[in-house]
Amino acid sequence: MDKLNCFSLTTEGHVAHLVLNRPEAMNTMHPTFWRELHEVLTDIHKAGTARALVISSTGKHFSAGMDLQTFGSAIQMDDSSAEGRSAVYDLLTDMQRTFTLLEELRIPVIAAIQGGCIGGAVDMVTACCMRYASADAFRPMRFSASKKSTSAWWPTWAPCSACPSSCPWRWSKNWPTQADA
Repeated sequence: MDKLNCFSLTTEGHVAHLVLNRPEAMNTMHPTFWRELHEVLTDIHKAGTARALVISSTGKHFSAGMDLQTFGSAIQMDDSSAEGRSAVYDLLTDMQRTFTLLEELRIPVIAAIQGGCIGGAVDMVTACCMRYASADAFRPMRFSASKKSTSAWWPTWAPCSACPSSCPWRWSKNWPTQADA
């Protein structure tokens, strides 16, 4: 594997530790991030030596999500041509395929979240088997039409689709989509 720019990867005692390592950019997701994440997950899967993967980050926030400045020019919603619509579809499908690799990894994947977990980062940690958050962790609140109903941070217990039913990690923390305040 080539030198990583967005991550650092270590393995100790059969536990792989993938660290988002661009704190100066709040660990945003840009094209290099997607290439490297796809490559790392593929290598971990093929090697078969890790028995678990922990994903964490450096800096104040876990991740601020998509790097809009980088993607601003890459994703031009060109709906005037079939080629433009196809290019946008292909780009977004490739990104989703990377998260699907994370979800389908044959080992438990644990996200360790601190600070902000925003936008695409929420999608990334949702693809993990388990998510653990520090006391300062947050994600944006989504408000419904009712001011009393907000999206809750506190996780509930639900099955993890990435683990087989016999796996002791089968039950993991999932974030609810709505809860009454």
